[in-house]
Amino acid sequence: MPNVADLLDRAKHGAVSRTELEWTAEALADPGSAVDKYTLIHILGLAGSPADYEELVAEFLHNEEDPMLSRMALLSMSSWRRLDKYLPELLEFCRGVEWDDDEDVRAIALTLAGNYLASRVNCDLLEILIDTAKHEVGSGSARRLALDALAVATGSSRSSIPRLTDDIDFNGRWAVSVLSGAENLLRRSCATS
Repeated sequence: MPNVADLLDRAKHGAVSRTELEWTAEALADPGSAVDKYTLIHILGLAGSPADYEELVAEFLHNEEDPMLSRMALLSMSSWRRLDKYLPELLEFCRGVEWDDDEDVRAIALTLAGNYLASRVNCDLLEILIDTAKHEVGSGSARRLALDALAVATGSSRSSIPRLTDDIDFNGRWAVSVLSGAENLLRRSCATS
């Protein structure tokens, strides 16, 4: 059995053989395998091709028993540029799902939504992000991630976005500007005639 930590490290540099990818896929597909499935999905997402592994990885998108597997499967779909195909899941995860107790899937979905919207418009996704950024209650992390995603979606450079560790005022100039830009984009791009 290959060392999966080594495989993951090499996958980050594109140095995984076809034989190793096939072993990774077999281990992922084996319900009795003791190998960490999160790492296996990560390896396939980095070094595998969607033509070969998309169907297998997609099986983990709704993993209620281990939401981190769903998170990594969604991230793999993004790295493979397959979010168009999985837009219903992206929308669902941005809204939040009951089984994602720690909101790990939601957090990555909100971030990926901003990247997705930076190159195309999807009115439903834009509305979800705006609503989350304006009205989310609780810890505020989903609200903050939605605001950051809107900043990316509306063309802000990543360097202009406050770090996640920085406290921000949701009524402050930066947040209001981001929301205003997103609402303008929604009006321009999604207005019905």
